[in-house]
Amino acid sequence: HYGHSTRFWNPRMKPYIFSRKNGVHIIDVKETLRGAIRARNFLGKLASGGLDILIVGTKKQAASIVRTESQRAGMPFVATRWLGGCLTNHSTIRKRLARLEEIEHQKATGIYDKLKKKERAVVDREYAKVAFNFDGLRNLDKLPSAIFVVDVMNEKNAVNEARKLNIPVVGIVDTNSNPEGVDIVIPANDDSLRGLQIILRYIIDGIVEGKRAHEQGGGLKDVADLRPSSYDEMESEDEGGRGRGRGKGGRGGDRRGGGRTRQRGGRSEEKVAEVSQSQDEALAAAEAQGKELKAQVRIKPKAASTDAAPAAPAPAPEADKPAE
Repeated sequence: HYGHSTRFWNPRMKPYIFSRKNGVHIIDVKETLRGAIRARNFLGKLASGGLDILIVGTKKQAASIVRTESQRAGMPFVATRWLGGCLTNHSTIRKRLARLEEIEHQKATGIYDKLKKKERAVVDREYAKVAFNFDGLRNLDKLPSAIFVVDVMNEKNAVNEARKLNIPVVGIVDTNSNPEGVDIVIPANDDSLRGLQIILRYIIDGIVEGKRAHEQGGGLKDVADLRPSSYDEMESEDEGGRGRGRGKGGRGGDRRGGGRTRQRGGRSEEKVAEVSQSQDEALAAAEAQGKELKAQVRIKPKAASTDAAPAAPAPAPEADKPAE
């Protein structure tokens, strides 16, 4: 799963990189799968509560896929151009959409046909411009509960607006992008048409299942304030309290702290005291055993060295001289 050249990488993407080959970073596919599963589950839960999810993908490789899959899920989307203020100035966007509906009403009732040729040309240009920019936002009556961004680097304005309004962000992040500000990171190649198609279809399938559950009355009821962090806590409770929490710098998106945060059950003070006491006793016993072993060791005399030079022979005793 190739990323971008190592010259253009973002250091905050290091936890998601498996290795490098021929000057190109290789994305860890396990992290891609983990992020895609978390994104599908989280967005599916929101859809099961009847909430809207805005899907953003304006780059050439993703525009057609975003339009097709968003229409299949019945979710609002932006596939042509992100206009500043789509979220932070949503009231103005609604006015433009109201004008779009007004022109369509004029055409349906025959008012448009009564206009002069020049007036119709002006209306046609206005209609084409508004429809080109805002056609995918017709169903967005209020701010979305989350946004899914196909390319975080290309759609940085959308991410910034969502962060200002405290809207959860789920995004596909390449090795040259900054994952900071993204709640659920899906590390993947954002230039691969096939890769984008697989990831987007997988996540949209989860949204469709959530909407179907909502229509059948089996979706979640209290999901208005559902955030990626709170969703992780729900998962950890379902798994017996051993799930992964996001925490500071957790894998939930904001990589400023780096590393993965894992939830562990805290030890009580009594348990800590017992452990420390047992450790002290073990150390004392080891020291006592060491002293006994030292007392039992016998010091053997050093053996004579075989390499030493042989000792000189003792002088022979002198014979007794005869008496004169």
